[in-house]
This record gives sequence, C-alpha cells and structure tokens, in this order.
Amino acid sequence: MSAPNSGQPLIHTVIEFQSMGLDARLLLNDVELARTTPADRKILQQKVNGWLTFGGNELVIEAALPDPHKAARPNLKCLIFRGPFGRQPDESEALARYEEDKPASFPGGNRQVVWATKFSSEPNYGPWRWEMGRPFALENQAMQAGLYAVSSVVAWLNEKRNADLLHAFRVVTEESVRAYGMSPQLIAEQLLEWAGSWTPQPTEIDHPEDFAFAQEAHQRILRMERKDGKPVFTTDAKLDGSGPRFLRISYLEEGWTIVR
Repeated sequence: MSAPNSGQPLIHTVIEFQSMGLDARLLLNDVELARTTPADRKILQQKVNGWLTFGGNELVIEAALPDPHKAARPNLKCLIFRGPFGRQPDESEALARYEEDKPASFPGGNRQVVWATKFSSEPNYGPWRWEMGRPFALENQAMQAGLYAVSSVVAWLNEKRNADLLHAFRVVTEESVRAYGMSPQLIAEQLLEWAGSWTPQPTEIDHPEDFAFAQEAHQRILRMERKDGKPVFTTDAKLDGSGPRFLRISYLEEGWTIVR
C-alpha cells in the first residue's frame, strides 16, 4: 500500500519526551515508547507514524516518584508535533503539551497515569499489520513463539542465510517505507551489513528466564527484550550481541510474524 499522499512531502507526527528523577513510561496506543528510572535523565524525540491508527490515538504517561527524599527534583515534559520532515516546529505549535516538576504532583510507589490525551491521525499511513494481529494471552505458547523467533533469526545470522533474514523482516521493511519514507534498499543493506558483522551465537536458548515479555497494542503485540539490557538477539549472556533491543511480533494469518 502506498502512502495516501503519494508524491507529497511525508508528514511526520513526532513525540518529544523528557523525564528526570521519575519512574515513568510513555505509551502510544498501548505501545511503550519510553521507560525511565529515577536515576535517568532522558530526552527522547521520536517519529511515530508507524504507531498511529485511523480511528484516533491515545498518548499516556505513567509516572511515580518512589522516594522524594532521595531522588533529584522531578521533571516531566511531553509534546506532540506534526509537520513535514526537516522542519523544526516551535513549542507553541504543539498539538498537545504536558509539563510538571512539582514533587507533590507525582504519586509514590507504583506508577500511575499522570497524563493522557487523544489526537487524530492526519494523514494516516496505515493500516498496519500489527493492528490486524489476533489478541492473545500472555502464556507459555506466546512466549515460546517469541523465543522461537529469536532462535530463528540467530540461526539465519549464523549461517548467513540472507534471503531468510530479509523475509523475516519483510513487514518491518514495507511499513518503514510507508510510515517514514525510508528506502527499502537501504533497509536491506543495513540488514545484510548486520549479518556480515555478526558474531555467531548459540541457536538454542538455554536460559529463557533471561528474557522479559509483555503484551502491547491491546494484546495484539508481544514485546520481547533481555532483562540485562543487551540486544534481544543475544542468546548467550557472556556475549555482547548486536542488533535491536526489542522484538515485537504479532499473530497474523501466516502465524507469528515480526512486525517491529
């Protein structure tokens, strides 16, 4: 599917997020865009076309101030912008804005919603394959599917099976082109460059407990990551690994498929 404004400049929706001194999460349509700890000072600016849905969007910030006496003075800021690539908007042009730095404004203990806002998708470059995913329960079958996806990609990297690797990331490639105007040739080159520099790892995952799993997009996406923060395709904790930190799969008509 081509972009609805084909031939026109691609319009990007961008989320700007800043967090300091807080345990916080930023979610768009129930997909985690950022996560911070009280020790972090994070500034994020992320294009989010690929997570926008035709029926509208909800951006949510969950936050907590675990120990007001030990943490730095909290600061939380979020803005939503929309415009053509390359143009730096002024804050006054934000579609929505949130900013807070008073400790009393944040709950202690567990994170709670401190801000939520809804906004439209104009234009919308979807629908996306993850939107068509079949809802699933976070149980052994889904987690085994995530582990199998990791093992499969590692095997193809080990054996330089480039055609299988390109096929595995076909949805990621097609939707990155549509959402962000990326070149399919460049994405393929990056995947092959990754394969070319890959250090072989064990295909079997002996310690599945090293991985964390979560449901996103209202149970349509399984997000998988390593608990030690290493790239998700690291199967041996003694190795550094390479590649993305997260793997997102959905259960589509063809079965479990990498979608992000």
